Amino acid sequence: MANIAGWRFEPLRDEDGTILRWYGVNFDIDDEVRAQESLRLADERLARALCAASGDHLPNRTTRLGWS
Repeated sequence: MANIAGWRFEPLRDEDGTILRWYGVNFDIDDEVRAQESLRLADERLARALCAASGDHLPNRTTRLGWS
């Protein structure tokens, strides 16, 4: 069964594998999209808050540590 952006579909095939017809359904994904956007915004707010609390003005997006 294929699944693309809220659509799920599957072909009906004959014994030779030839597609005779397609069956499918679609799903309302508005709630999922809104939840993902909410999480993204919350993650951005958290990153800004952590950056402000640490005194850094630019977030460190690397895994490298260094001393001078």
